[in-house]
Amino acid sequence: MKKKISLSSLYKNTKEKYDKSYSINMIKYDLVPQSLNESLINEFKETDGKTISYNFILKYFNTPNKMIIFKSKNITLRVIYKRNIDIDFIKESLKRCEIIIDIYNIKKHFEMYLIYSNMKKTLPKKRILESKHINSAYTYINKDDIFIIRKEEHEKVMIHEILHHVKNIQNDNWTNKNIADLKKHFNISNDCYLIPNEAVIELWAIIYNSIFVSLYKKMSVNKIIKEEIEHSVKNSKTILHLQSTYKDGIWNEKSNLYCYIVFKTILLYNLNKLFKIYTFPYDTNIITKYIINNSGFIIKSGLKKYKNTGFTFGYNTKSSSV
Repeated sequence: MKKKISLSSLYKNTKEKYDKSYSINMIKYDLVPQSLNESLINEFKETDGKTISYNFILKYFNTPNKMIIFKSKNITLRVIYKRNIDIDFIKESLKRCEIIIDIYNIKKHFEMYLIYSNMKKTLPKKRILESKHINSAYTYINKDDIFIIRKEEHEKVMIHEILHHVKNIQNDNWTNKNIADLKKHFNISNDCYLIPNEAVIELWAIIYNSIFVSLYKKMSVNKIIKEEIEHSVKNSKTILHLQSTYKDGIWNEKSNLYCYIVFKTILLYNLNKLFKIYTFPYDTNIITKYIINNSGFIIKSGLKKYKNTGFTFGYNTKSSSV
């Protein structure tokens, strides 16, 4: 369905809901119950051997953990932590998720697990990126569970995972031709596991996170989006430079970072232009062509003389640990 989309209308709709109160209760535990501890360990062990594995978080369970359960209307959030957590901001993050659920009328009660680990995202050189370097969370579309394994930018990651459950945004119908066209244009290895839907989900996560930041800090949402674009372009340049150091300039990875950063940047760069062709649900053929046809600025910028100013995650996120 094609309907008019604009940042101002998204902001207005979100603000109306943000100004309402959301009831959130909590229960503290000095230790994570053994049954839950074992269940989480088994959950992360089961990802071992998959293209994107989360078994790297298992070491967090080598020492005892505390837990706080936060309960809102549509979410039960279990925060597993060692020492201190920002309770007020976790409640704020939960409120934001409830607003997304309200906006898109999601008919689920989510069981969310936040492992409050200080493990930082990294961008290693001269080796293939893996999930332990980049990935922060996952969910099951046909279930209600969400697992987040880093404290870093958890507020945006929570939104990202909730958005996977929005039927008009989540789209698994990318064709082999869509994937092949993107890999050819961006010189990505045929062996690379590419999920372009993640770029679209991340786009919407950034848009909504920017709106929430503007409401939380009483700042201009346009200014925040502009900063996000500048930050995304800088990170894309870093990725493209890293790609240039690979053999024959062929990108390969096991983390989906190219979608999270480069493809997302192309979509984010000119929202007014994107919104003219965007539909709910989106058309994978149209989005594929849009990414390819609007990639010139980012490819050219990546070919310019490179000055490494660092790669940072968690821009405009209060919980960033980078």
